[in-house]
Amino acid sequence: MKDGMHDTLCTFHEDEFYTTKVGFAMGMFAISKVPEFIDTVFLLMRGVNLSFLSWFHHVTTYLFVWYSYQQGTSIFICAAAMNYFVHSIMYFYFFLSEAGFKSLVKPFAMYITLLQITQMVGGLFVSGYVLLQKFTEGTSNTRTCSGTSISTARTQLVIYIFNFYLFSEMFVKGYVLPRKAPAGEALRTAPSRKAA
Repeated sequence: MKDGMHDTLCTFHEDEFYTTKVGFAMGMFAISKVPEFIDTVFLLMRGVNLSFLSWFHHVTTYLFVWYSYQQGTSIFICAAAMNYFVHSIMYFYFFLSEAGFKSLVKPFAMYITLLQITQMVGGLFVSGYVLLQKFTEGTSNTRTCSGTSISTARTQLVIYIFNFYLFSEMFVKGYVLPRKAPAGEALRTAPSRKAA
């Protein structure tokens, strides 16, 4: 972002995107979506009951990442950076959980979900900014935004809207609303009227 947010989001630097260290990171980001996608496919083939959020997120992310990488879009770098950051924390959490520290890291699950929601808000901002620049080109806005096509920015915005909704719904159901106990358990834990 040496030339500011507008240049970062609106100017595609092909020489940087495919050949430098940034290019290597972008290529690795695209490749990293393959195992996530394959894992989702195998789980579905085994009959595992995945949440809509899980398979929707992995399928749309896989398809869109490969499309965006092939197209070469300026906003791809920001989306990848946000995703790298959140996933590095999330997979470290999963590692610790599987390594026998589940009770130690469990309290952090809510914060990881909040990070994912924050990533979606960041994606909404980035996509919205690019679309605003695209829609105002040629008016009083003298800057251009040619680094991402309008169809790519629209598609990314729609994916972020759905993911924001789905992750927020998961957060509310998992951490805000009271959990419903099974009927038998509710009877055992409810205080007796005689004791009152």
